[in-house]
Amino acid sequence: MGVRVDFAEETLREQVQQMGGKWNRRRQVWELRDEYVVALKLATCIVEEKASHSRYQC
Repeated sequence: MGVRVDFAEETLREQVQQMGGKWNRRRQVWELRDEYVVALKLATCIVEEKASHSRYQC
């Protein structure tokens, strides 16, 4: 699942990495397993990829 984490959220980015999150350069999102998205309370940061664009709210 793709999530967007603001660059200024250093602690949160570190937590995402510790839980196995991988940076997807093409989509500009962190890829993270669903259960970790829930555990880190990142549901509002989920990025939905549409045909020609991505949208997110965080």
